[in-house]
Amino acid sequence: MSMSIAQNIRRLREQHGLTQQELGQIAGVSDKAVSTWENGTKTPRMGAVSRLAEHFGIPKSEILDDTASPLRDTRFAAALDKFCNAWEKTPEQIERELSLRGGRLSQLRRGEALPTERELDLFAGYFHAPRAVLRDSGTVSFDPSNVTPIPVALHDARRVPVLGRVPAGVPIEAITDIVEEIELSDRLSTDGYDYFGLLVTGDSMVPEYRDGDVVILRVQPTAETGDDVVAYIGNNDATLKRLTVTENGIQLRPLNPDYAIRSFTNTEVQALPVTIAGVVVEQRRMRRR
Repeated sequence: MSMSIAQNIRRLREQHGLTQQELGQIAGVSDKAVSTWENGTKTPRMGAVSRLAEHFGIPKSEILDDTASPLRDTRFAAALDKFCNAWEKTPEQIERELSLRGGRLSQLRRGEALPTERELDLFAGYFHAPRAVLRDSGTVSFDPSNVTPIPVALHDARRVPVLGRVPAGVPIEAITDIVEEIELSDRLSTDGYDYFGLLVTGDSMVPEYRDGDVVILRVQPTAETGDDVVAYIGNNDATLKRLTVTENGIQLRPLNPDYAIRSFTNTEVQALPVTIAGVVVEQRRMRRR
């Protein structure tokens, strides 16, 4: 086996911060097999190469080509650099707040490493941005002015704002339509996540959610089937709906049968885009006066 191919595999693994066992799980082989690839004593079969290439979104030539240039992700690096500059935080601050090892952020911003799936989730949640923006800054419009925060505390351990609406293109902490502030439960106030409240309006989610209810949402850019989410559809304000994830896309389902289910293909999710602002974790029904 060419030492260049061995180096490509090792570099791919290290750039994603994976162990040999973790890379082996992706390729469908043992960690011992990965070790033989990296020391040049054996060559990976095409099935394993295909699984690696598909998982990391790279051509197989970047693994097998002896002359392949070092792996780089300049699109992610460019998007990450814009977010860091817009938020005016040092790499050391972000690394500390996200519990990343020292120097990792600078490495990613220079395009010298590829982000792991966990890191993508961390950055998406930290900057309140869709993963699509971070994954490919060339396919989703990005305006740094839309992610510049203002000094409104989103999570002060005990109290969070209840928002009257969640306009698209504005980070949660920059929204000024604050109806009131409410206190979090002990369980939520100590788990390290950010939360916000939303005043429910209309009847599209009855009987479970009524006009005037308050829902508390955990800020996160991903969700699963059955989660009640606040989602953006293109440039529209966020909407509260129940999520269904399918192989071909997603559905945003109202609970009131008088309203239509909205379905989006995977292509539409990326193009519009359809993104998640948060997932409902608690509901409070305010007693009518």
